[in-house]
Amino acid sequence: MSSRPRSCRVERWIVLAAVLALVSGGSPLRAGVPAGSISGVSYDDLNGDGTRDPGEPGLAGVTIQLDEDANGTFDDTRITGAAGDYSFFVFNGLYRLRQVTPVGRVQTSADPADVFMNSTNVSNVDFGSELAPSVVEVPALGDAGLVALAALLLIAALALLRGGDVR
Repeated sequence: MSSRPRSCRVERWIVLAAVLALVSGGSPLRAGVPAGSISGVSYDDLNGDGTRDPGEPGLAGVTIQLDEDANGTFDDTRITGAAGDYSFFVFNGLYRLRQVTPVGRVQTSADPADVFMNSTNVSNVDFGSELAPSVVEVPALGDAGLVALAALLLIAALALLRGGDVR
C-alpha cells in the first residue's frame, strides 16, 4: 500500500484532464476528445459588401470569441493567424462566435448564426470589416497660402460689412 494520500492521485488526474482539454481547445471543465472544429477567417472587406470576394485578404491579429452554450459569456478566444484564419476544437453543443472588431475598422458582415456542433467540422464562419471612415486631411497651405486665405477672408468680411455682394 502506498503512503501517498489518494487526493494527490485525484488532483494529478484532474490537472491532466484539464491540460488535455485546454490543449485540444476545449473548456478546462470538460475532458475528452472534441467532436469537431469551428473555423473561419477575419478578412479585409475592401468593397464593404459584407461578403468575402476574391482578392480580399485575411486580417492577422484579430480576436475571435467563442461562447459555449450561446449564453452571453465568452468561454474561449483565438487570435487570427497571418492569413486571418482561426479555429476552435469543440465538443457537441451550441456555440456563438463573435469578432472583436479592431480599432479603426467597422464590421461589414452580419454576426454569424449560432453553430450547433454535432460531430462534424464547421468552416467558413467568417467576419468581414473595413477601415472606418476618417476625417479627410487637408493638405498644408504653407505660409503664402495662409496669407492668401486670410486676405480673401478679410476682403469678403469688408464687403459684407459694407452691405455689398461677396460674389
